[in-house]
Amino acid sequence: MKIKAWPVLAELSQALEAKDARALNPAVFDAIVDRLEAALAAGDNHALETLTHHLEAAARQWAAAGSDDARKALRGDRDATAESANLLVAGRLGFAQNLAARALDKRADDAFYELIADRRYQPYICALMAGPRSGIELALAVDEVEETVSRKLRILEEGGVVRRRKNGQVTMNLLTPAARQYAEAKRIGPAGGQTIQPAVKSALAERSDKIEDHLQSSRMLGVRHEPERVDG
Repeated sequence: MKIKAWPVLAELSQALEAKDARALNPAVFDAIVDRLEAALAAGDNHALETLTHHLEAAARQWAAAGSDDARKALRGDRDATAESANLLVAGRLGFAQNLAARALDKRADDAFYELIADRRYQPYICALMAGPRSGIELALAVDEVEETVSRKLRILEEGGVVRRRKNGQVTMNLLTPAARQYAEAKRIGPAGGQTIQPAVKSALAERSDKIEDHLQSSRMLGVRHEPERVDG
């Protein structure tokens, strides 16, 4: 996803226009951290510079729309109120903690690689390579009951392959940056291993039966087939 089409920026702008930060979904900051962590892990300086530019611009816009006291706290002025300074520190610490938690995803152990290579979990990897999904959406994508999906997701989450994010009342499941990067390197994804939907499975099975019947009634290779004679 290109940064210029980044939906998070639109959400920030809308909240700024409403002059109410309470309108922001907390997941906005998770998305920012995800993008930042991915750029850092990839070692892509251009993406990191572009991301930094957009974040600086957003910070300036919010600062300009804030109170004089908030701007003093951002500048580090000693005459800023203690409340504004404390809130600023809390925000910065929260963001740093969020980034640290994402970076921890990169410290993969043997279980991490074993889970991604396990055929039982690869349909989940393939489905999530296309984007975040709820448990119900995953159950449909992998053609398994929700109880099985919930159990496997818990195992994948404990192994650092999947993490969960609240989006309103719905919990979304998504790949960690480490899992996505490793899956891309191994060419695991929708293009190479997307789960076949139940309807497609049925159609393929029906075609397979017809092909098998046809092969059984057809001539064998190397055997001359004499055309049938038609009387009259």
